[in-house]
Amino acid sequence: MGASLLVFSLLLCSPPSPLTRTVSSDAGLRLAPQPVLDWHAAAACPMNSVEVMQSERRQTIGGFGASMTESSAININALPEDQQAALLEALFGASGARFSALKAPMLANDFATQAAWATYDDVAGDIGLEHFSIARDLQPNGSLTLIKRALAAGFEGTVQAYMDYPPDWYFFSFAEKTAASASFVNASFVDSAAGCWWVGSRTHR
Repeated sequence: MGASLLVFSLLLCSPPSPLTRTVSSDAGLRLAPQPVLDWHAAAACPMNSVEVMQSERRQTIGGFGASMTESSAININALPEDQQAALLEALFGASGARFSALKAPMLANDFATQAAWATYDDVAGDIGLEHFSIARDLQPNGSLTLIKRALAAGFEGTVQAYMDYPPDWYFFSFAEKTAASASFVNASFVDSAAGCWWVGSRTHR
């Protein structure tokens, strides 16, 4: 659902049905249909094939899904409304894939689409988080808006919320940074930084 698509293929002894693909890419494709892949059985099952041993139960898979990023929302919102509804149904609805796990990056993160760097509190020194705001996530292309649409389409499952970076002012200033402390939060702001993540994660519930 992001700006590019990674395809992992397995060489199977019993081929599945022909594979249809829809691709978004950095080259400008937006949910564009691609030629059908004609999979077929190998002449013999090779030594490097993957065998699914259905009788052995080990680790439980928590779910399958996608990341709910701003770029995902931009791609979906670029479609006509009827196609948006059809896509959300195909991903989350009872007649579709019924995705059951979602990743919701919190600000700031590497998946933000706007040029301006933004976090949930860009007011330097606001350790009390009085200016904390999730307004950006609630915009039409925001991650929370997209999650709400997934819920409306039938999503049931787990949402994992994580934060790549706290606000810049939590870190050591450039003058204070050394090779050893360049990526560390200033000890004076550790509690506030933890609070920023906690409040942000609570808003995703």
